[in-house]
Amino acid sequence: MKLKNYILMAVLLPVLLISCAKDKAPSSYLAVSLDKEEYAVGDKVVFRFSGKPDNIVFYSGEPGHEYQYRNTYDRFAKLYFSFSTFVRYGTIQRNIGLLASVDFDGVYELENVQNATWIDLSDSFVWSEGADRVPSGELELNSAIEEKLGISLTQQDRLYLAFHYTDYTDETRTRQNNWIVRTSLLESLSPFGERNTEAEMKTFGWVSVPAGKWTITTAQILIDGKTAPESDAWAISGPFQFGGVPADEGVALKNISTVMDSYTYVYSEPGEYKAVFESSSWWYTGGSSSVTQIDVKIVPAAEEGENSQEGGNSQEGGNE
Repeated sequence: MKLKNYILMAVLLPVLLISCAKDKAPSSYLAVSLDKEEYAVGDKVVFRFSGKPDNIVFYSGEPGHEYQYRNTYDRFAKLYFSFSTFVRYGTIQRNIGLLASVDFDGVYELENVQNATWIDLSDSFVWSEGADRVPSGELELNSAIEEKLGISLTQQDRLYLAFHYTDYTDETRTRQNNWIVRTSLLESLSPFGERNTEAEMKTFGWVSVPAGKWTITTAQILIDGKTAPESDAWAISGPFQFGGVPADEGVALKNISTVMDSYTYVYSEPGEYKAVFESSSWWYTGGSSSVTQIDVKIVPAAEEGENSQEGGNSQEGGNE
């Protein structure tokens, strides 16, 4: 019986070894080459592959698709603020200002407002002197706040904006100014040029401190002390984040069920790009991953009449 068992094991062992070998994940190795040292805008750039990984993800190196930023959320978008104003009644003067805080605690009570650090940005804007809808101009807030406070902003900082109004009446001056903020706009500009609206008048969340001093609607905010002896009032926005830019994304080119020996891509802007291919092969028995980088130089397209390849943004995969 023992001899039969040895014979059976001798027969089955090679089969088991072959089976295990078949279950081993293939190498994640991938070599990438180009046919030329430089291409023109609109040319088809063919990346040729050597290696058989199961999965390939492509980062073109263009803004928003850079491998180095694939897990990075802390690059800041720049915030820009603008508004328009109208002042009337009484002796016209600029008794309103625009302030910003990154340490206000969000409790809209006068004591909490006064305990916060407020940066006066008023002189960076244009204000009405009697005309209606006077545009303020636009201010990039990140740099202005960092310069004024001498700090570097972080993703944890929260921005509050405030219109601060002060006026008075006495025996020689019986009428206070009436200020109307007609529009307000907060926009962000990403590191790669994308501009987005973060808030407009109806979504700023303006709150009057003390309550009722400012008249706040979805269309405008207004303050008029009229005959009150003294007016000192704040219209404070909701909080805004110095938001990080979303992590850059790659494009999945292949998975275990596909075969790919090359990939074609078209760059729409001249520049020097670091194209990255992230390859991997993961099975239940284990696996590995690799990163392959190749420099791509894109020059301006030839002038009209010269020989050049044309094409829009497109991507192609193919087998050689």
